[in-house]
Amino acid sequence: MLLATGLNHASAGVALRERVAFARDNIPQALVALQQLGCEESLILSTCNRTEVYALAPEMGVAGVQQFLRQGHGLSPGEVERHFYAYTGLPVADHLFRVAASLDSMVLGEAEILGQVKEAYDLARAAGSAKKILNGLFQRSFAVAKRVRTETSLGELPVSVASVAVGLVRRIFPPSESKTVLLLGAGQVAEAALRHFKSEERARIIVCSRSLEHASSTAATYAAESYGLEDLGACLERADVVLCSLAVERTLISREMLAGLKRPRRGRPIFFIDLGVPRNVEAGITEMEDVYLYDMDDLQHHAAENIARREKIRVECEPFIASGVREFETWWNSLDHHDLIGELKSRGESLILAEHAKTARKLQHLSPADHEEILHLCRRLLGKALHHPIRSLKAGGKEARGWRHFFFGDEG
Repeated sequence: MLLATGLNHASAGVALRERVAFARDNIPQALVALQQLGCEESLILSTCNRTEVYALAPEMGVAGVQQFLRQGHGLSPGEVERHFYAYTGLPVADHLFRVAASLDSMVLGEAEILGQVKEAYDLARAAGSAKKILNGLFQRSFAVAKRVRTETSLGELPVSVASVAVGLVRRIFPPSESKTVLLLGAGQVAEAALRHFKSEERARIIVCSRSLEHASSTAATYAAESYGLEDLGACLERADVVLCSLAVERTLISREMLAGLKRPRRGRPIFFIDLGVPRNVEAGITEMEDVYLYDMDDLQHHAAENIARREKIRVECEPFIASGVREFETWWNSLDHHDLIGELKSRGESLILAEHAKTARKLQHLSPADHEEILHLCRRLLGKALHHPIRSLKAGGKEARGWRHFFFGDEG
């Protein structure tokens, strides 16, 4: 059974998504566990907006994979069951193609998701859990995503999770207003935010990350300041807006930390935009005076603007998704016939050799070169005879039983 199951921004809030998320370093171990439980192939896609398992799991099925997700994160069925969605068979391809093309994203057209899908695929390949079926499925998803982005107006949408966050910052502090923006994290989101802020002369940018070297590399291109996490307190003391995108297993910024900064900040308000899943900022800080917090659920509301234009683009993308699914279906159906194709060729070769051996005894006056030419002729005739049935089977033809009977009779 080919399946996909999980939850995303549309089915669950950030508080639940962060509990089901996988840290990148933990994914290889989780893939090994899935294999031990009976998954023939598996891949885990875990981002700020979704956690999904794609698997070939005839023994586990959807229920088994969902149980793995629940138990692995210490969740009860009542907490998460109604938030899961699941696909089996061809709908898995339809769903994945939409995910890779960003049609299922919180921000339609955001480019980061394709990179995240490719990274999940690379991890599964390295773990040996993505084999023939998932390889075929995910390679096709990359091709579909590329066509959608290059052949429709989706690629013209200048949007991403980072751009939505920057748009929110600009609502709080217009470009003409002086502000200090702290970027907590130095990955793709931080770089995208830096590109947006680059043109704003009155924006002072600070990049703070686990690795000072990484922070410095990201900041250098945009003339921003850079610090390591050991200087986080000093950075927070100066910041007006904090854009958080670090991959963490627990919150980094707590009420206690902010309480210690109250005096040096002298009552200046501070705004947190937390793009982390799990979240970087403790939810309880909203109870503090002059402290404001927006998380991924809040950004989803801001990302829903220009609905009419986005829906028009979705319609434009549909033929590419449908075409990709049809191509995958053809390939998927052809897999059932690979053994038969090999058997047709093997049995045909055996018949040629057996019949030639009989004929050679009657034609001993012929030279070895003549006998080789006879064998070559027989193989050409066999190739012509098998051309149509093999082409039909490779195209996903469903007449395998008929072709088997035609060539092998009742013994097939």
